[in-house]
Amino acid sequence: IKVWERIGSEYSSMKEGKLADLEKARIHEKILQPKNAVVDYMRFSEKGKEKIHRTSLTNAAVILESVGEWNLAADAFLRLSVWIKSQKDKDAERDFAQAVEYSCRNRLFASVKSTDKETFEKLSECSSFLAKRQAGMEGVLWRVRSAWALEKTGKAADALPLWQDIAAARKLLTSREEYSIYLAMAKTRLLFPEFARYRAINFEKSNENPNANIARKAKALEGLEASTVDIMKYGTPKQVELARRALHAAYINFGETLEKSAFPKALAEVDKQALQKSFQDAAKEMRQKALEFVAAPKEKAERAEEKAEEDSSSYPDLDGKEFKELIVRAANDPKDAESLARLAWHMYEKGEFATARYVATKWDGALKKGASAGSKFDEDAQKTFWKSISKKIPMEDPVVVELNRDTEFNQQALTQWLYYWGPR
Repeated sequence: IKVWERIGSEYSSMKEGKLADLEKARIHEKILQPKNAVVDYMRFSEKGKEKIHRTSLTNAAVILESVGEWNLAADAFLRLSVWIKSQKDKDAERDFAQAVEYSCRNRLFASVKSTDKETFEKLSECSSFLAKRQAGMEGVLWRVRSAWALEKTGKAADALPLWQDIAAARKLLTSREEYSIYLAMAKTRLLFPEFARYRAINFEKSNENPNANIARKAKALEGLEASTVDIMKYGTPKQVELARRALHAAYINFGETLEKSAFPKALAEVDKQALQKSFQDAAKEMRQKALEFVAAPKEKAERAEEKAEEDSSSYPDLDGKEFKELIVRAANDPKDAESLARLAWHMYEKGEFATARYVATKWDGALKKGASAGSKFDEDAQKTFWKSISKKIPMEDPVVVELNRDTEFNQQALTQWLYYWGPR
């Protein structure tokens, strides 16, 4: 590395000097120093517009992804997509779309723990782009991510048309059981505006045609009930609870609407009294019906305390000499799964999780190249490592994460239903 630094400094105008950063990056990769490799690859990529410079930027993006620097990787792939788009070769359009997708996937992973509005805005934008380009299930899933990200930026109203498009893809989403939950997710989001429209139907100030007004309200109630069918069938427990609360609130609202109803002006007093009595009886029936949608109180299940698993390997600690020896072994033999496994765990236990994750990708590559691995560093051992490192650097779809737990959205939504439209 020092030799190439000197060449780059003293012969910067010559071919060898111009390649110095690239050669340094390759050496940093070999000796498992990914962050330094990224710096040199990036620096070299900025020195020209030839294919070798584009490859250098690609390498930097891939390394950033492998160390879990999701936002930086997303930016690098996005920069690569812009570069590719300016090219005129026959595969430019395909490569451009692929680079955008890699960028968006990294942005997706970044948003799992992000609170940064800009991250969600960029995720929504690229997801929307991919949703329009990709057909079938992939297109629908990107639309889900775009709508979800819009909500995170505080633009839930702007996300509603997307949720409507997702709900319209019912046949596709229910064709495979694992995707039907996204239909329930969309239908849950659409419950709020639909309930607002339903509740707005009242005849407190004017009711010259009671039969027609009640029929209009009843038809809106039927529509609301129909909207909850898919939620009840495919939704998470929280979504199902939300749908039940919506129906409970709808019947209560119908009863209140009847109780507060005005009467036709030309109606005789005795007829008004009879009509009022019929409204009161109907309201009572509505309140009784509403009780069907209130779940019986359940005792909270006591959760057994889960014993925290200790993330550690069975390998002995490495001293300085052993560490350097394993680095040299791994650099000289890309199939040396044992060295890479021990180095990955060593970095993990030192708290250098990004580098540990990078080394694990090399370990994975060694196994795929046919390395003869012992039981301590075979595919099963590697799965154990990935399980541990994923707790430190999550690589998850945040929409799936949300659906797999009591989500912030559902908790807030349920609170709204309970407070504004729950039983008094």
